[in-house]
Amino acid sequence: MSNNIGKLELSVNQCFKLLDQSFKRTQYFSCIADNLSLSSLPNDWVIKREDGINWGIKEPETEENKQHILDGYKHFIQCYLVRDCIESFALSLDDFFFTLLLAGKKVNPSKPLYDALSDEDKALLKLFEGDGLSSQNGKVQKLKKQFGIELSPEQHTIISSLKDIRNCFAHSNGFVRNTDGKKADKGIRKFHWQTISITAVGAETQKEFQLKIGERYPEAMSIGLQIKEHSKHFKIGEQLSFSPVEAYEIGLSLHQIGAHYTKSIK
Repeated sequence: MSNNIGKLELSVNQCFKLLDQSFKRTQYFSCIADNLSLSSLPNDWVIKREDGINWGIKEPETEENKQHILDGYKHFIQCYLVRDCIESFALSLDDFFFTLLLAGKKVNPSKPLYDALSDEDKALLKLFEGDGLSSQNGKVQKLKKQFGIELSPEQHTIISSLKDIRNCFAHSNGFVRNTDGKKADKGIRKFHWQTISITAVGAETQKEFQLKIGERYPEAMSIGLQIKEHSKHFKIGEQLSFSPVEAYEIGLSLHQIGAHYTKSIK
């Protein structure tokens, strides 16, 4: 982008800063939550106020009650992290679209970059910010139409599925509806993202084994790493739930798609 002093270099990598921050939260928060145990629970069950007059909470009566509360905490942390990653990805696409609209524009250095946009561009940006991730005319589709940036069919499937997960959280508190995900069977819906599969292949038999650290194998092995599409199934009416590994893989899937967008521009 040019101004009356010179050229201003805008990095598309910075567009996905919100997603990068969200993915880091997913990693650290998941690690913390996964390592909590009953011994981590408070001795004093109160919510502290600044004035010292605290809100008291009824202490769980049994170990079973405490475990139930701890499991619920872990469940909702992972749900929050998954939704946070998906929504941060959508906001990052807004920044990405804005940056692409700026290419070749001129603006006075004392003015905000937004002023470089024409009225038509500003209208496009406003519509884009209000769009969903993927639909007949969603963010993914508009990036292709406006700038020719295309995703693979596998990436489209992931984005569409994660968009459904976000909508399920937003519109039904995470309880799966018959419009969420894809139909897998009667009363069953499935959702997709990518996972990393590490396999061991026998040097003599070429037989494939699922790699497990510390396990002995009957022959010499070569190790292979693959990125595969992964699906998880839920019954209609069941509440979405994700393990720390699944939350990490969803964040990683979005991170890789963000990298695809920035690489396409470069």
